[in-house]
Parts: sequence; structure tokens; C-alpha cells
Amino acid sequence: MDYVEECCLAFTANNINFLIPVSRVKRVCDAIRGTAEGKDMPVLNFPVIAGRKEERQWDYILIIEIGQTAFGLLAEEILGVRVLEEKELLPLHPPVLNERNQYLQAVAKLNGDDGKAELGYLLNPEQLYQRIINDSGSPPGSS
Repeated sequence: MDYVEECCLAFTANNINFLIPVSRVKRVCDAIRGTAEGKDMPVLNFPVIAGRKEERQWDYILIIEIGQTAFGLLAEEILGVRVLEEKELLPLHPPVLNERNQYLQAVAKLNGDDGKAELGYLLNPEQLYQRIINDSGSPPGSS
């Protein structure tokens, strides 16, 4: 499975834990201050994609790199960095994995601050990028 034994950044969106490979995270920005990447960079409102009903100002923007392209991913809280082990990951299959959530790759069993196990979803950065293309009709930067 991809990203085993790789550092992943853990964060929350809609009070759900998510992980994304650190190798794809260029920077974490304060969402209020912006990205300093330019106004043309697309930003996915990930808390809303994850099911949050209301729009609001989120706390962080994760700048994700796919090849030569960067995009933003809004997040509520940054939980830290962890290394994923094969035994912690459970692959997702239909009907859990469907056309609306192809950006999910696996479920990871995480240890919470209180020692209790929590679940987190490992994200596939390439599929998040594909969602931007699907939503806009073209890759970012192509006009």
C-alpha cells in the first residue's frame, strides 16, 4: 500500500481525522493570512467536502504539491506528524469507497492522546488534485 513507513501529517476536517503524506505538503499556512502562492492557486474547502454543512473561516491551508502544480487544502486543526505502519492500515473498498470519495485511500488506526484508538483516513493527493480538475473542467493554471 502506498505511503507505508512514510511520515504523514494528521489534521481534522469536519471533526474527522485525516492523514496526508508529508512528502506532498509544501507548507502549512494560516488560513487568515493566505497562502502567498498567488490568487490563481485553487483551494479545496476540505471540511465542506468531508461533510461540514456551514461555510466559515478555517484555521489552516495545507499547500499540496503534485508534480509542478500546487493547490490548497483547508483544514480545521493540525494534529501532528506520524509514521504509518502496514499493520495500522485497512484498505477501503466499495461501497465505502465510491465515486464521491475516491480521494480516500485507507483507514489508519491511530492512538489518541488519551491512549484510546482513533481512526483516521489516509488521503490520496493525486485524487484530490483530480477532484479539482473534475470540479473546474481543467487543470489549475490552464486557461
